[in-house]
Amino acid sequence: MTKEVILRLLPEKIIQTVNQYDAFTTEPPPVEAKAFIQYQQAAKSALAHLLLLLKLETCLQSENQTPSVPQDWIQAARQALDEENDESDFD
Repeated sequence: MTKEVILRLLPEKIIQTVNQYDAFTTEPPPVEAKAFIQYQQAAKSALAHLLLLLKLETCLQSENQTPSVPQDWIQAARQALDEENDESDFD
């Protein structure tokens, strides 16, 4: 797969990932501890996946192109993962 093909596909994949994360986190988390931890880990994995897609797009962009997503999305994903890591310290 070429760089151009990946760059063409990434915006749709990023939007799909955001929509799937939103749908997943719209449901209330489980009450049972084990199920809640699994839910939390799945949400964290989804954010990591989103961050990876955003980083990939940023890396593949040439200097004269603008990313398809705002840079603050990348910062928000990083912050959410950092907050998740901070909360996990108490587990």
